[in-house]
Amino acid sequence: GIVEYKIKPQIKTKVKYNNSCLFLKHKNNYKHARSHFFFMKIISKNIKEGYVNLIINNDEDIWYLSQIVSKGDIVSGKATRKIKVGHNQDKTTKRTFNANIIAEDIDYGVSSLKINGKINQEVEGAPLGSYQSITLNLGDNLKIIKESWRKLDLEKLEEAQKEHFDFLISVIDRDEATIAILKKQGYNVLLNLKGERKGKQFEGEIKEFFKEVI
Repeated sequence: GIVEYKIKPQIKTKVKYNNSCLFLKHKNNYKHARSHFFFMKIISKNIKEGYVNLIINNDEDIWYLSQIVSKGDIVSGKATRKIKVGHNQDKTTKRTFNANIIAEDIDYGVSSLKINGKINQEVEGAPLGSYQSITLNLGDNLKIIKESWRKLDLEKLEEAQKEHFDFLISVIDRDEATIAILKKQGYNVLLNLKGERKGKQFEGEIKEFFKEVI
């Protein structure tokens, strides 16, 4: 179900929680950001054999994986590739398949992680040794194989599975305010508020504006 909370009775901004999402409502407009009510899920793990199979459940998982996956690791995940088709192979089409690559470059984004490397298990349309990228998003499955797992990698893996909370922060000026969630890496702006200046009533408007934000 959906639960709504008013920060204070006189405030027009509401916080709304539904499953794994946090919403802020101001003047009938909802702004949302994913929160950490679902954590990284480990499907299977065998450190002696060197592998971990997991599901990405929130944005923080993306950041943790950017710290865990290293050059030389074998990663397996969903990938898309253009392949030639037709009798004379004169046409191209996009094919989605499960790719196994040896990681070379790891490119971290706020809500995605791109791993680029060479195919180490040939499939139709993706020759052995050819370059392929895997872009990871929320809900994706990833298998990581390492020759040896560092203690730091295992600690980050464990940390990603534990309950941790977001911090809601607000930066306030005379007639403007920004509300954001502080993330493990950076922040996510949820709402920008702007007050109104009305001549002699400005000082009173500032006080009311501060009350609304706080």
